[in-house]
Amino acid sequence: MLAGRSRVVTAEGGDATLAFLRGAQLVARLTELCGAREVWLKEKSPSCGVRWTTSEGRTVAGPGVTAALLLARGLDLRGFA
Repeated sequence: MLAGRSRVVTAEGGDATLAFLRGAQLVARLTELCGAREVWLKEKSPSCGVRWTTSEGRTVAGPGVTAALLLARGLDLRGFA
């Protein structure tokens, strides 16, 4: 996703990639502003999944958009169900 190889597509077929990336960038900025080192995120979310995301109605391994950006910035991520 962050490398530009993936897209976020709505159930109707619309491209939501840019909106997800913008949201992830805002969350990353907020973590900087408050000095966060650890972040708790909702598993299976296409944005926040830490170990698991939902894609095309299936649960797949890998981080969501926001989780991937925060991991790249070195934050400690925790997922919850």
